Amino acid sequence: MNRTLQLQQDRTALQDGIRATLAKAAAEKRILSAEEITAIETSEASAQAITNTLNIEQRMAVASTMHTDHRPAEVHNNAENRDFGPAKRAGETPREAAYRRQAAFGEFMQCVKQAAITPSAIDPRLQKRGALGANEKVGSEGGFLVGTDVSNQLLEDIHDVGVLAPLCTEIPISSSANATTLKGVDETSRVDGSRFGGVQAYWSDEAGATTATKPKFREIEMKLRKLFALFYATDETVQDAAQLGALAMRAFAEEMAFKVDAAILEGTGGGQPQGVLLSGSLISVAKQTGQAANTILYENIVEMEARMTARSLARAAWFINVNCMPQLRLMTIPGGTASTPVFLPPNGAAGAPFGTLLGKAIQPIEHCSSVGTKGDIILADWSQYLLATKGGLQQAESMHVQFLTGEMTYRFVYRVDGQTLRAKALTPYKGTGTLGAFVVLDTRA
Repeated sequence: MNRTLQLQQDRTALQDGIRATLAKAAAEKRILSAEEITAIETSEASAQAITNTLNIEQRMAVASTMHTDHRPAEVHNNAENRDFGPAKRAGETPREAAYRRQAAFGEFMQCVKQAAITPSAIDPRLQKRGALGANEKVGSEGGFLVGTDVSNQLLEDIHDVGVLAPLCTEIPISSSANATTLKGVDETSRVDGSRFGGVQAYWSDEAGATTATKPKFREIEMKLRKLFALFYATDETVQDAAQLGALAMRAFAEEMAFKVDAAILEGTGGGQPQGVLLSGSLISVAKQTGQAANTILYENIVEMEARMTARSLARAAWFINVNCMPQLRLMTIPGGTASTPVFLPPNGAAGAPFGTLLGKAIQPIEHCSSVGTKGDIILADWSQYLLATKGGLQQAESMHVQFLTGEMTYRFVYRVDGQTLRAKALTPYKGTGTLGAFVVLDTRA
């Protein structure tokens, strides 16, 4: 095993032992014994010694690559034939696999830092991942490709942490392309002669009046947009591969998932996905006459549901800003001398915190607008939103951006695009008022 990685794992084991001793004493509601205190102090000293050793060895490694004649140093690295992090072993548990990926990601980032400091001594494993070619390739941007195993884990984490993205219809784009064009049905009305963009069926006794019909399609262009994420790591953090990998993976996953969800809801479409709030298919329900500011009425809820397409009703759910909850909990139907409560969670007020409204789940999310503003409550069928993704992350680094604070800056790039399946609202077969898969309530100011 790589000496640096072995030392890091030894230090982690010492730290885990200290934490276990403290947890045992806390669980037993007692102070540490003299023997435990001695053992902890010994482990702390050993862990510090390992940290000092790692720091010294790194400084010596940097110094050994610098030649007085400024010629590129020869690279002697027996790691060329292995991947980053501990080797994968048969029968490893999910926890062990997660640790291995975190350690691999951390070691990768350590090598990236070393490459920034001494470009003449780039780790051979990074050189293998450097992409060749023109603008769309990572190498021309001064970065390296993240390994497939770690990249897949990061993308999986982004998917799991996100709220809206996992609900959308995903369109994978191949590694050799950065855009795709889909054929979508150009249907804006359900009246006869307009369904499926222009297909019409006739009964046999109407045969004399039949005319040839054909469907109408539109092109849905999905061009991948770049989402950049920056991560600042102190020199101390970079020393510990497992800690660096765990921290970076969590930070990147949560931030990228947050930004993708935000774009799905309110993206401008310029350099980022087009969100539903700016889609031509969005249905916006007017407020009631004389409705007070910052309120949500039962009439609003009923009218919003009535504007959703029949096929989406079964899949739809409510998405709200959490500050809308008081409006829902206090909502009533006026009648006679008493008002009837509209919303109660399962088992009453003591039950689950959110429950359902008109039989549809309620999901509070950060991205919805504040109560009273358009977008504060949304009835949505996210299967009608297309999300184009491309596997793999791209990485670049800089030791200069945060030079004064002794931090290393890492930049990762994730490519994604999105838009609603329908470009326009749908005119119903019978009735008035257009329909859609995404319905909001106009601003009540």
